[in-house]
Amino acid sequence: MLKLNKRVEYALISLKFLAECQADKLISAREICDRFHLPFDPVAKVLQQMNSAEIVHAIKGVKGGYILKQDLSTLSFMSLSRIIERQNGLNPCETHQGICEHAIDCNIQAPVKNLNRMVHDYLEGLSIKDLLLTEKMNTLPTHSEAQL
Repeated sequence: MLKLNKRVEYALISLKFLAECQADKLISAREICDRFHLPFDPVAKVLQQMNSAEIVHAIKGVKGGYILKQDLSTLSFMSLSRIIERQNGLNPCETHQGICEHAIDCNIQAPVKNLNRMVHDYLEGLSIKDLLLTEKMNTLPTHSEAQL
């Protein structure tokens, strides 16, 4: 099961809420936090990161807030994840603590890297619009499709 970083979850919640609101309505970080019972500081930071990446546009001031700037069909899940998590690595054997202590003798290193590549490729092709705003279930390619 894919485990999402909390900050990525906050970004997805915010983007879905912004996408479902009127296109010209400004939504504040506080409004998102109150609506979904989320902590303010991490949500505000995620919105600032998405503003810096030009996914959303921030309007400052008392009546300010955020609106979508980027078409969510052009933003992939992996792109959003890289922006929020600030990670580019594809090596599943490497963590924030360094290379796994079992990497030298590991007999599943190649299969795990292959699995990671297939999941990465799928998530790179999955748009935020398809993930958040489409009713149909997106499915991973079958084994035979993945080998093509």
